Amino acid sequence: MESNLVQNLVNLKSLPETWAVKDFKEVVSDNSGGNKKLAKSNFLKEGDIAVVDQGKKLIAGFYNDTSLAVKTQPPYVVFGDHTRVFKYIDFPFIMGADGTKVLQPKKDNCETKYLYYFFLSINVPNTGYNRHFKYLKNLKIPLPPLEQQKKIAAILDEADAYRQKTKALIEKYDELTQSLFLDMFGDPVTNPMEWECKKFENFTTKYNQGVNTTTEKIKYEDDGTFPIIRAGEVGKGSLSFDSVVWVDHENESRIKETCKPIKGDVLYANIGANLGTACLVETNRAFGIAWNVFRIQLKEQVNRTFFVHQLNSEWVKRVVWSKVKTATVPFISGKQIAELNFINPPVYIQSDFEKRVQAIEAQKAQTQASLAQAEDLFNSLLQRAFKGELV
Repeated sequence: MESNLVQNLVNLKSLPETWAVKDFKEVVSDNSGGNKKLAKSNFLKEGDIAVVDQGKKLIAGFYNDTSLAVKTQPPYVVFGDHTRVFKYIDFPFIMGADGTKVLQPKKDNCETKYLYYFFLSINVPNTGYNRHFKYLKNLKIPLPPLEQQKKIAAILDEADAYRQKTKALIEKYDELTQSLFLDMFGDPVTNPMEWECKKFENFTTKYNQGVNTTTEKIKYEDDGTFPIIRAGEVGKGSLSFDSVVWVDHENESRIKETCKPIKGDVLYANIGANLGTACLVETNRAFGIAWNVFRIQLKEQVNRTFFVHQLNSEWVKRVVWSKVKTATVPFISGKQIAELNFINPPVYIQSDFEKRVQAIEAQKAQTQASLAQAEDLFNSLLQRAFKGELV
């Protein structure tokens, strides 16, 4: 039953006769072991060799010791054991610490790029910050002749390139907002424009952490009526419900009473890879927050758009990360957040910034609609590919 949730095994029965179906262990080699892993605290912005970890970004950082590189030769499929992220990597790299799996075909009858796209076509259940590699090990892998694998990969490459270009354009809009912030206000940490500064608590009425599902003995479910937002769903400036989990029905009413944000609140990821990322709640939808997210309630007169962009600025994030004391699970406490200083320019300048951001967001929304179409096309081709319908 569980394997059917991960992979539609019915599709394997209708594959062309020239296709083989192999167990995961027959096709894939886990080459993670025996390689040095680099802690996030050691990542550099520039260096001689890239660092790849289980996060969403293709490259997490750099380092200068090439002797730490993965011992086998590229290309690779990198899998995030906790994050469920797949990456195709065709260059030497150093493994980021914790949860990074390096996978490669055992034999030359399987193309690495084909294997990568096959992994994207399966459903890896989201079980929170747990290990997910066990789901991959039970897979059945459809293998057409090598030339067909190359054709499938080429078709999917073209569709993927289109959606990646659209994603890049959205990132440009985010960069434009950052540039606008810098032009109007300068670095909020060094404050070269000498704006008034106030402590974090001067802008807030209350801030609290979400529910700890471990100590509270709360279970996540695959579906339900009350979603739980975690640090991974706190996107930069926007809130995502794409990969939420659901609280078990037994505890739903209790969670609603203790950690339900409302429209106008700010959510702040205070633990993990997304530490220091904030977003504004702009929906009336009911949801709860997990232990790795702070709910920040702002005073009525605070310009929420300006406040969130200041939290998300690379300069404030740099200060936040400098306070992290553990490299295994990066964390900042409520007390540390309360000690942060924030610039407080005149209200009319903050309002002008908000209007300009709204104009940028309107353009970004149009691009996001195009991205949705590109994603639909890619996913349609992805599912057809491993039913034997593309070649």
